[in-house]
Amino acid sequence: MLFKQAELWMPHQGKGNKGEPPSALGLSTRKALSVLKEQLEAVLEGHLRERKKCLTWKEVWRSSFLHHSNRCSCFHWPGASLMLLAVLLLLGCCGGQPAGSRGVGLVNASALFLLLLLNLVLIGRQDRLKRREVERRLRGIIDQIQASSLPPHSDAETTHQS
Repeated sequence: MLFKQAELWMPHQGKGNKGEPPSALGLSTRKALSVLKEQLEAVLEGHLRERKKCLTWKEVWRSSFLHHSNRCSCFHWPGASLMLLAVLLLLGCCGGQPAGSRGVGLVNASALFLLLLLNLVLIGRQDRLKRREVERRLRGIIDQIQASSLPPHSDAETTHQS
């Protein structure tokens, strides 16, 4: 798939004399960059097609950062549920506190709940970045190849066009 134009860069056997070095093996830089760009675009299209496949809710849950078998995540559903249980227990104990510390349980519960939400947001963002890393890197490489294959503009050409 990737090397559909392999005959362009493979040396031809039997051409040339035995004592002479081959005159031109391989591709020119511009042609090699265009072939590389086409191959990277094909890989990117395949990756995007694979990502857009319709998944069932079970497959989505298994690939989620909260699933307990996900080795890339440091925060799973048992830890999140225990933190939520601790928040609920702190809220339930607010009424039975001594007179001087009535709001401490509510403050602790709200702080723990905010930390839980912050943890979920940050790890979810990290998971989304990880999933889009291949696409983002390939697009960056393709853009660099496209920029390097364009002819450079000189200052004299831009002043005459103005």
